Amino acid sequence: MEKLIGFVAAHRECFKTEHGNIFATSLSKVIRHWRFLEIIHRRHTEASAAFAANTQTLIRSVPPKGRGVFTPEQAELYAAGDRLSTAVHLEVESFYLFGKILLDESAHAIEYYFGSQRNLPLDSHDDLSKNLTRYAEAKACKSLVASRTSMRG
Repeated sequence: MEKLIGFVAAHRECFKTEHGNIFATSLSKVIRHWRFLEIIHRRHTEASAAFAANTQTLIRSVPPKGRGVFTPEQAELYAAGDRLSTAVHLEVESFYLFGKILLDESAHAIEYYFGSQRNLPLDSHDDLSKNLTRYAEAKACKSLVASRTSMRG
């Protein structure tokens, strides 16, 4: 992440002020969502550990033959397990959603930095996946044509 922050700082100056701000903002969204994912990952790790500990405690509390009625303590452990399981699933789904947002914002940042290409939108990660090869080829050809033109002059 530090490399991306450095990249933004170094390349922001390549643009005029307004466009430099837009460039920095587009990549700051990528950085922000990456940090969100780090927070979600940490919370998932904590929630998973709590769920696993609760489950182990519940398993150890069951008599060897597994017969009998839940004690009040076991009933509380079971209820806590349900709440902890929900927390784990929330973090998994949050990671997925924010990961998708991160990928979409990355596609937007790529398109802003390198420019749009007719009929090859990068409005989402899905578009980036579908269009990346043709987008890169089109951009490479334009760069090649520009460099050959400047060599002639």
